[in-house]
Amino acid sequence: MGLAEEVRWDALLLAVLALAPGVCEARRAEPFRIDLDVPARGVAEPPPRIGVNVHLLRDDRSLDLARAAGFQFARMDMLWSNVERGGRYRFFAYDGLLRALEARQMGVLWILDYGHPDHGGGVPRTAEDIAAFARFAGVAADHFKGRNVAYEIWNEPNTSQFWAPGPDPGAYSVLLRAAAGAIRTADPSAKISTGGVSRFDVSFLSRAVDRGLAESLTAIGIHPYPRSGPESIAPDLESTRAWAARALGRQVELWDTEWGYSSDNAPKEAPTNGHTAAGRRRQATLAVRELLTVWALGLPLAVWYDLRDDGPDASNPEHNYGLLDAGGDEKPAMTAVRYLMSNLTPRKYLDAIAGTPEGTHAMRWKGSGDTLWVVWTDKPGGRRSVEYPRQNLVSVTDVWGKVVKSKDRPGGLGRVEVKEADGPVFLVWKS
Repeated sequence: MGLAEEVRWDALLLAVLALAPGVCEARRAEPFRIDLDVPARGVAEPPPRIGVNVHLLRDDRSLDLARAAGFQFARMDMLWSNVERGGRYRFFAYDGLLRALEARQMGVLWILDYGHPDHGGGVPRTAEDIAAFARFAGVAADHFKGRNVAYEIWNEPNTSQFWAPGPDPGAYSVLLRAAAGAIRTADPSAKISTGGVSRFDVSFLSRAVDRGLAESLTAIGIHPYPRSGPESIAPDLESTRAWAARALGRQVELWDTEWGYSSDNAPKEAPTNGHTAAGRRRQATLAVRELLTVWALGLPLAVWYDLRDDGPDASNPEHNYGLLDAGGDEKPAMTAVRYLMSNLTPRKYLDAIAGTPEGTHAMRWKGSGDTLWVVWTDKPGGRRSVEYPRQNLVSVTDVWGKVVKSKDRPGGLGRVEVKEADGPVFLVWKS
């Protein structure tokens, strides 16, 4: 081979190598095509009960917005030190919150938590202090018996923040057994959850809850808070379910009693400012994906954290988990959650579609005269083309309810680009 031929061959080889990544990417990005006739995969789980965490006992305007967004209950700390005074129990403030919730056809998940200055001041450790906490739990159950309430015993007992100086599954088990027993005695039909553990801490749970204790419980509480997208909880949830079924019996549910995203979870140009438009839009798309994941994975109960920002500090993540800002005004996440729930709750959930391309998710619901599909991608910065039948199509909208631009394709198809940064896309067809 002469020099000229070698140069031409090298140039051709370099061109092919340069093209190869694009070819591979094109293959990975082949459109996902919606098939409206794909059979449903068995009977779908009942819809989850969706609640929202609150920190204020009086906040009617925020509760109105929560109800309008489709939330069915609130989760609220019932502080032992606020209720018991000199051996007497006062529920006035909590009665007021429950009345406000009931006026909106909502219930409450009370978190029975934290120490009392008359009983050790911190985590109850002595037999006397544990018995005092159990009395508080039993009196609360008797007081609220027959109403739309449930109980979570403590909060994140597997963390040093809430169980100082450090987690102790054996000690928590003693407290849980005493409190659950007192609640069950006062109200045999009460719904009772363990304190939600931070993430999927099966190691802690397996040492804190046994089959005998589980007979007093309705649920095991989990606070997922994954380090990546909402969809990534699936393997951990499955392994926790397997442990619960094996060790406790299938009668015990898994509840997501707290999980949310701060609006400081922003693109890298503003990673520590929860007040940027980019950060708040990012929170909104993650909120919608979280609730869709809850639905897809069959969690019977889930709580979004939080209804309202806990403070005005843009740089403090803990101040930016709200669907509302610290002044009570809506953030984009509230708009997106309200649009999501307005689409899902009037319809019957069918299933999550199997066999979608990696990173692509599709779910569908059946209405009285239509079918809804929700499609999104979880690959950071990724996108996926989605093709669908144009016949009988009613709308293609984004998480804000705005029309998404689409292109007509041959064969009666349409195509839309679904971007991870923009969140899920909603497609509706007439039946």
